[in-house]
Amino acid sequence: MWGPLSGSSSQVITSAVAAPFNPGDISSCALWLESKEGVEDDSGATPDNGEAIKKWTDMISGTTNVFEQDSADADQPQYVTGVFGSNPAVKPDGSNDFMSRADTSALDALATDQWMFIFRFKTNASITTGTKTYISKYSGNGYYHGESYKGGSQKWWMAITDGGTYTQMNGSTTVAADTTYTVEMHNTDGSEDGTGWQIYVGEGSTTPSAETMAVANGNDLLDGTGENTADIALFYRGGTGTYSFGNFGCVGFFDPIPSTEDLALLRTYISDNYP
Repeated sequence: MWGPLSGSSSQVITSAVAAPFNPGDISSCALWLESKEGVEDDSGATPDNGEAIKKWTDMISGTTNVFEQDSADADQPQYVTGVFGSNPAVKPDGSNDFMSRADTSALDALATDQWMFIFRFKTNASITTGTKTYISKYSGNGYYHGESYKGGSQKWWMAITDGGTYTQMNGSTTVAADTTYTVEMHNTDGSEDGTGWQIYVGEGSTTPSAETMAVANGNDLLDGTGENTADIALFYRGGTGTYSFGNFGCVGFFDPIPSTEDLALLRTYISDNYP
């Protein structure tokens, strides 16, 4: 039997194991929601398949930032299992489902800072005019939203709207049915008129890439108080009262935009956990 040489001591060589990446490790992460964690039904338990969702907790701030829908089950999004591999989805119905929380300073930087919204979204088996995604400040005065829909361009786009006046940025990717996307909406220079906006779209595990952009009706809209006083909503567009329809895996807001290295880690994390 082999053993240590005479007069020698055995030595165990170990190497450090890197901790798994978490989106909250990025210092600019102001909001992070995942469908596999922090989702509760009316009793506070993880919902069963098809059950209504009452709360969705921000994983960055914990119970400080909880998106809720206290109305009847008919207004609450559904918990649907097995949408993103083994992970579930939060699914609003496009009719009246949405969740909100009171305003905090976390999203009050829309007017001046370099920021990014990001979400993992799977379209339904068919694309309809109701296939929209909204993350917004939802007063009637001023709000941000990003959306896609079949009517008109059928593209991913981002917009800021204020009392019927808007700045709209159209992407170039045609939205397909039964398809998983990572969509990023960047404001690269803190502009209000769309000049520094960019949309990145990745399908499935494809790394999101910059879209060819076109600005429509560029207006300075985020210089008032509406965007800094309104509640923060998921799945709902203020003013017009329209709603999202589809499957959400994660939603995040970063201020400022993460570094190239951190953004690569984040994109990989999303595609690995929400295939």
